[in-house]
Amino acid sequence: MKLNKTILLFLPLILLFLSCGKTVGDKTYNEATYELDFKQLYVDQTISDKDAFMINYSILRQRDYFGYDITGKTYGEILAMANSFQEKGLPIKEVFKESKMSDAIKATIIYDNDGSSFVREGTSKRVSKNIKFSCEFENVSDKRIALNFSTFAIKGPFNAHITTIGFENNCKINPGSKLVLKYYANAKVIKENLLYKSPRAMKRILIDELIKNVKIELIGLQVSTKNVHAYSDCTIDGKSVEAFESTKYDELYGGKDVPVKEVNGVVEINRGPSLFVKEESDEPIQGRF
Repeated sequence: MKLNKTILLFLPLILLFLSCGKTVGDKTYNEATYELDFKQLYVDQTISDKDAFMINYSILRQRDYFGYDITGKTYGEILAMANSFQEKGLPIKEVFKESKMSDAIKATIIYDNDGSSFVREGTSKRVSKNIKFSCEFENVSDKRIALNFSTFAIKGPFNAHITTIGFENNCKINPGSKLVLKYYANAKVIKENLLYKSPRAMKRILIDELIKNVKIELIGLQVSTKNVHAYSDCTIDGKSVEAFESTKYDELYGGKDVPVKEVNGVVEINRGPSLFVKEESDEPIQGRF
């Protein structure tokens, strides 16, 4: 009896000793407690902000068709899985409505230092968070080329599609010349697509961290070699152009679950158009800031 009393007396100290060696990374993911765990991820000094973001991104991005599960895993195990996906990508194939890419243009994405900015919405006092980047277009052909429309895929840390954004340029590029164009797009669609049909109850994402960790790829380009003389100098050179179109999952999938199919053992997901165009106009494109 005396021994039992001694154990009870020191039980709080024993439990404290056993818990001192554990961090939030050792905890098992639990949907019911994740909102509290999410906050702890960002205050635990053993976990960097980047790792905390990757853990949260993995949880919010999880869908059965992506080929991974977080059930029963610790946050440390989820992070290890996230790092693997960041290196190798998800085991899926994403397909787009095909469009021809011109081999006359060589494109290089130029990432902004922080990747995000605030832009005032019209004449209102409201501002929106935007993703911003630049692209260098080089004319590697021997002809003058008019660069009409460019379309980019925005992909997350796992190299999986989040949205597609399209821009109107209407700029001419002489043979051997380069042109750097600045772009921006409202980040709202990035967050909405990421959370589309999410099974998670807690849907918090640090959008600035997400923007810093996206990958941008040119997937659609419309150029012309006819009547290039009719194009004036590039009126958007040095200015930022806003995307006129973007892929919204709610519209693409009609508010329903994302349709997937398996082809030769690989999950295929339709991601919509790879090129956005609109009726051409003689009016110059207006850039901002």
